[in-house]
Amino acid sequence: MFSGCIVTLDLATNASFREKEILRKAIVNNGGVVSYIITKKSTHVVVASKEFAQTSYRCERALKYGVPVVTSDFITKSVEAGFLLNHESFLAFKIEKESVDELKSGKLST
Repeated sequence: MFSGCIVTLDLATNASFREKEILRKAIVNNGGVVSYIITKKSTHVVVASKEFAQTSYRCERALKYGVPVVTSDFITKSVEAGFLLNHESFLAFKIEKESVDELKSGKLST
């Protein structure tokens, strides 16, 4: 189900080792790859909460690369369903196409 997915786990420091390990195993046991750095090849960044995503450096990089940032529910609900769900329902924040284009062109203004 996660075949072809390169997932970066970006969980808060208060997430327990057990929680992190459950997510890691769910991804790997279902054909995905867990990465600890975000690159242009990353397919998803998984965060513990939407609030955490707002202050995360990895999420900032994901925005720059146009990589969707989703909550951990994306992983658990996909495993429960038995197939890869559409990540749109689990986005921690929406990436506006214009923002991605501006970041890629270097023309971001405040």
